[in-house]
Parts: sequence; C-alpha cells; structure tokens
Amino acid sequence: MLLQDGSLYMTGDNSQGQCGWPKEVTHTIGWRLLPGKFVDVGCCWESTVVITAKGEVQSCGKGLKGELGLGPLVQRSELSTVMQLNTTNGSVHCCLHNVCVQDGAELYGWGANTKCQLLAPKSRYLNTPTLIHKGTSITQVSLGKNFLCFVDQEELTIQGTASDFLPAIVQEFEAHKPCVQFHAMWSSLHMLAPGHLASFGQGNHGQLFKDAVPSAITSWATGSEHGVLCVSRQDVLCWGWGEHGNCGRLTHDVAATAQLPDENDYSNQVSPLNLVYTCGSDPTAAVYKCYGGCATTWICIQHN
Repeated sequence: MLLQDGSLYMTGDNSQGQCGWPKEVTHTIGWRLLPGKFVDVGCCWESTVVITAKGEVQSCGKGLKGELGLGPLVQRSELSTVMQLNTTNGSVHCCLHNVCVQDGAELYGWGANTKCQLLAPKSRYLNTPTLIHKGTSITQVSLGKNFLCFVDQEELTIQGTASDFLPAIVQEFEAHKPCVQFHAMWSSLHMLAPGHLASFGQGNHGQLFKDAVPSAITSWATGSEHGVLCVSRQDVLCWGWGEHGNCGRLTHDVAATAQLPDENDYSNQVSPLNLVYTCGSDPTAAVYKCYGGCATTWICIQHN
C-alpha cells in the first residue's frame, strides 16, 4: 500500500522475501512500514517491484522466470536495484512478466516471454531489463498472464496471447479513443469508455463483462480473474470468478447459511455484476478508489 507521501506498507507472506523484510520475519498480520520513500509499487506472484524516490527500480522476493530482473538471481530477501531511471517519472506494472515505463517514452521489460509478451522471438524469459519499446507518450500499460497491452500516442499495441483478439480490440479502441481505459485480468483484456465496457479473452468463469454498463463509473479495476466497478463514489460491484468470495455472495439470508455475513458461502463462484459494498446512508463516506488483487477486492473509503 503506497501512500501519497511516499510511504510504503506491506502485509502478508514474506517467506520468499517478497515484502523486503528481514528473513526472520516470515509473515505479518497488519501493515508494516518499509524504510524509504517510493513513487510506485507493483506485485508479482512471489515478488515485489518498486521505484524509489531516487528513481531506482528495485525488486525482492522469488522469481524463477526472471521476475526479479536481477540476472541469474532468483531470490532476494531485501530490495535490490534492478535499474536506475534517469527521472523519477516512472511506473512499474507487474504480473508474471514486468514492465517499467521511463519518463513516458521508454518501455523496459523482464520476466516470462514464452508467448512473445515482451519480445519476439519467444524465449523462456528475460532476466534483466530490456528495452522493448521506445516511443513518445506511453499513457497506459496493462498486463495479463501471457500478454502486454500499451498505448503510445493514441496507438494501441498488444503482444502475446491477447493478440489473437487484436482485430476486435482495435475496432473497439478506434471507435472510442481517446476516452479509453484498459485493465487486464490474467486471461482477458477489458476496455472502458463512456457508457461502454468491452471484454476480450477467456470467459469460462464469467470474466467477460455482459451486463448493462452502470452510469457514473468513478473508479474501476481488475483482479486476477474478476472485475470491480465503483458507481457514483457510493456503490462497489464485482463480476467474474468469485470462488474465494472476492465478488461477494448471492445469498444474504445469514440464518439460512449459518455463517457470519463476511464469510464466503460459495454462493457466487461465477458472478454476475454484484453489489459488494455501499456507503449507504453515511453522508461522510465516499469510495475514493477500488482495486483488484489475486482473488481479492480492495476498497479505499474516504471520510469527509
């Protein structure tokens, strides 16, 4: 969790050093501050990539497919420098392959490359940062498990498995640009424009959006195989693969399920668009932003 003042907090499993804490700290319940100041952070399967306030791209954790970007090293328990940016204007985007945007113009990548998601020809992986695109104005980057999508000067590029759907995606993009936003799940790509949400890819667990698009979408995100929409800064709805409770439940009769309201009753494993949170009658509350994780949904609430 990266705060506006550059403070970075981690929580959860650290057995592979993915949180950058000392080896003796195998996990933690509750947030723990990481020393230093940062401008961006991204999370892989068992590793973390950050950009420090000094423009250093650093990583820690375990990455058997080059996710650390540290050459032959596949495990580090402390943040180690991957590359030095020439500016602090950078961003990192992580999945099973990682990319870093430098100053909106250069795109570097490392990690899995078996589907040409980073470079052609395909290879098992790239284990050091490699320049994969030099442009002018890279405004969006989205990563799925085996693909990469980015927009440079309003031109769309897709590499890897999602290129199978390229004609349909380009048609939608051209029809709605420049007011287009992309987010990716592991196996699908999603495009939001005013009054329009289009999905491309695998949908055997409800990942492809098929419902009516709510008006006044103020924030949206995708997790590993589910999507999250915030409407009017008040309501949060989810759709997709919800087997771990990440899309809420469809049964609301707690007495009938003999479970607590916040327990997963497995009633919503393939989820339609489903309300999971509302600010309700609290006039001081608003949804600031929503996020999707690995089978988890995160909601940031602002209180005035």
